[in-house]
Amino acid sequence: SKWLGHFESEDDAAYAYNAALRAGGLESRRKLNQVDGAGRLVAKPQRAPQLPVSAQKSKYHGVTFLRDRRKFRAQYSNAAGKHKSAGYFLSQEEAAHAYNAKLRALGLESKRRVNAVDEAGRLVAKPKDWKQQGTELSESDKKSRYIGVCYGRGKFRAIYTDRGGKSRNIGYTPLF
Repeated sequence: SKWLGHFESEDDAAYAYNAALRAGGLESRRKLNQVDGAGRLVAKPQRAPQLPVSAQKSKYHGVTFLRDRRKFRAQYSNAAGKHKSAGYFLSQEEAAHAYNAKLRALGLESKRRVNAVDEAGRLVAKPKDWKQQGTELSESDKKSRYIGVCYGRGKFRAIYTDRGGKSRNIGYTPLF
C-alpha cells in the first residue's frame, strides 16, 4: 500500500490511483477505475445494501444466508448424506418452506430435522439451544482420546499443523 496524497475531489484521487498503477506496471494485477470514451470516470456498480447480521442468521433448520448472493439457500442432506440445494430465496421463510417440502418429497422427515409449523401454517423458529438439546457431555467425555481432535462449542473439531506451523481446521462433527 502506497500513500498517494490528498486530493481536492474524489475524481482527482481516482485519476491519481489509475496513473500510479500504470506507472508501477500493475494495471494487469489490480482493478483500475473505468473511464468512458470521453475520458470521464465511470462509477463502479453499487452493491445492494447488506442485511444486518441478525437477519443473516437463519431461524430455521436447513437455511443459510449467502452474503455473495444476498439470498437464503435451502440446503438438505439426501439419503446418502450428500448436501443438496433446494434453491435460493429472498426470505428465510420461503427457504424454510422449500426445505420442508423437499424433505417431505424425498421421505426424509423422520431422518432429518424439519421446521415446525403451527396450527395456522406459520413456521416456528428453532430454539436457540437446539444443537445442545440432548447432547450434554460430561467433562471427561469432552476430552478426546485422539491426536488432533478437540472439543468446543458443542462439537468435536479435527485440526493439524501444516509444515509452515499454521494450524489448519479439517472440520467439525456436530453432536446431534
